[in-house]
Amino acid sequence: MISLGLRLVVFAGVIFWAVGSSADISGSSRAAAPIERIHFDSLQGMPVIQVQVLDRPPASFVLDTGARPCVLDATYARELDLPITTRRTGQGGGGSFSADVISGPLNFKIAGRTLQCEETLSTDLSGVSKTIQKKIHGIVGGDFFRGRVVIIHYDTAVIAVHDRTTYRYRGSDAQIPIEVRGNRPYLMARLSVTGRENVARSLLIDTGSQDWIADSLLQESTDHLKDARGSGLGPGFATKSGTFSRVVIGPHEFSDVPGVIPAVPIVGAGLLGKFNLIFDYDGGWLVMEPRSSGRIR
Repeated sequence: MISLGLRLVVFAGVIFWAVGSSADISGSSRAAAPIERIHFDSLQGMPVIQVQVLDRPPASFVLDTGARPCVLDATYARELDLPITTRRTGQGGGGSFSADVISGPLNFKIAGRTLQCEETLSTDLSGVSKTIQKKIHGIVGGDFFRGRVVIIHYDTAVIAVHDRTTYRYRGSDAQIPIEVRGNRPYLMARLSVTGRENVARSLLIDTGSQDWIADSLLQESTDHLKDARGSGLGPGFATKSGTFSRVVIGPHEFSDVPGVIPAVPIVGAGLLGKFNLIFDYDGGWLVMEPRSSGRIR
């Protein structure tokens, strides 16, 4: 059931106008029942789910739209004795990192169902564990979202998975176009800083980052920027933080949004976690329904 009403919402000093909606895990009270329901913990705004690899007990993994492949912590991968084919470098929220490539597709079991990860990397995830203060054994990336509709419902801490051939969104919020490149989703936003306004930017949608907005436009702000540290997948790096005076994503407009100068331009869980999110990678759209609680759990 959708109830409408324009409301002014203030979170952590961030102001935005949004069309409110009541909590409904299907995106509409008339939508078909999900084929999977996965409970998660929201840690620093990032969804953490339980995943079983091989015959091991379930372990904590971040569900990360910002990750193209699946990832295992290097120590955990060694415990599993998985064969390695080669080594390569990648780019994460904490800068460049090196990773081993695990041989062949690898199956993860999530809520009793099997997800085949076409590519799985092994690298040090201790920085991620430190950030969210919980041991993280891996990351579930873009393969989780392909060929289906995925709802990350922060209000109920449940991820609902729907058959995209039968799912129809009947809510009132706009479908925001996304472009999936390299198994990762991007959206267009308009960003403003003091001295530079309404600049179109392509941002990676990153549920695996605790940042709000990260974009190099912040360097052009005439406001004073503070020293900061970029963290996440990678060794970390020195950077600057400040405020975006205005951010527009689809129908949603935000004022005074915390931001950093990034390794990768993103919209992160700091902002995304204020909404229940509905993804259709293959259909090329995202719905951001304002949460009823308005708080990250």
